[in-house]
Amino acid sequence: MVFDLTTAVAQARSQLSRPGEHIGPPTDQPVRFELFHAPNSICSQKVRAVLAHHHIPYLSNTMNIVAGETYLPHYVRLRL
Repeated sequence: MVFDLTTAVAQARSQLSRPGEHIGPPTDQPVRFELFHAPNSICSQKVRAVLAHHHIPYLSNTMNIVAGETYLPHYVRLRL
């Protein structure tokens, strides 16, 4: 079975309670990075800081750890 990353990301995104939002400077091209993150995660904060420092736009998918969104099947599949 072939793993289709684009489909897997779309499925993970569809399970989240909040829609993704574009962060960073506007661009005519599609964003290169899509971040699934929790606001209080130290690792996520580091990644967001680097993206902001370099003015790199990204699609932000905020996850609710307390609600268990990090255990949703399609998101778990992305981590494998």
